[in-house]
Amino acid sequence: MFPDQTQLHDRRLRAQALAIAARLGLAAREVVAVGTLGPAIETPAERRWFARAGGAVAVQRLATTLLAAAHAGLGALCVVAVTHAGDGPVDIAQAASISAELAPALDDLLAELARHVVSAALADLERESG
Repeated sequence: MFPDQTQLHDRRLRAQALAIAARLGLAAREVVAVGTLGPAIETPAERRWFARAGGAVAVQRLATTLLAAAHAGLGALCVVAVTHAGDGPVDIAQAASISAELAPALDDLLAELARHVVSAALADLERESG
């Protein structure tokens, strides 16, 4: 019931996603994410507190899914697109615009990562059956 929080993301999936992002020319890196319940935009004070606590980004509504996957022994990975950086107020229209700009590159990343996952799963099945 209490999975290791440092192991919520599958190490192999994370490495593969970072390698794919590099090949695609995407700026990607591993960071500590603060999981919030949402749906709400964090206040500047909350973002400052999260940063002091070690969080690089705040993400909404992912923590429970990751915890459930870890508890079930499933590999998981969250890919987060940062649409607002900094301490000031969030401009929703600008965040939506950034999301729209990032969508094609994220589609490419996830499609290639999915192909990798399927190939790895098929290889595992072949090893187990043969």
